[in-house]
Amino acid sequence: MGASSMKPHSEEALLSDWSAPPPWPIFIGLNMLAGALRAASNALTPPPIKMLEMSMAYHQTILVHIAQKFKIPDLLASGPLSAAEVAAKIGSDPVYVERIMYACAANGVFKLVAGPRFVNTALSAVLRVDHPNSVRGLVGHNAEDAYPAWGKLADFLSTGPDLSKASIAWDLAFPQYPFAKDQGG
Repeated sequence: MGASSMKPHSEEALLSDWSAPPPWPIFIGLNMLAGALRAASNALTPPPIKMLEMSMAYHQTILVHIAQKFKIPDLLASGPLSAAEVAAKIGSDPVYVERIMYACAANGVFKLVAGPRFVNTALSAVLRVDHPNSVRGLVGHNAEDAYPAWGKLADFLSTGPDLSKASIAWDLAFPQYPFAKDQGG
């Protein structure tokens, strides 16, 4: 993880405003290139591996949610922190936080630098409250509201569209999503 061979970390550089897309032809070209690279990656990945990746994608959802919920990107905005320092700031167990931080780093959410300490990446930066294109609220909604609802989809297929059983994917028992309610929405 040779941090010395790389340019210094800059939180300011991570706060780029992505709201203005490139010109339309460039945007289309970049999307076509990204699609071709995904197709090449999929073609090179054996089906059992791809299926395992798909079945374990919830790991990433939960890791990103933990980062968002505990505002870890906001904590790292002031500079590199060790897992123990993050744990102290969020009031959690350092052993568990260390595992989460390393798992997030393995997925590109945070970057491990000398120390060992962690810094934000372009991915975690968009979870910061002060990022001009923050997706923090949507990540919270997806993890706290949509994720549990999708877990009920199999029940819906098993029981049929019986609304009285409240087993449909978008449960009628929650007229307002819990995350939105917690945010005052």
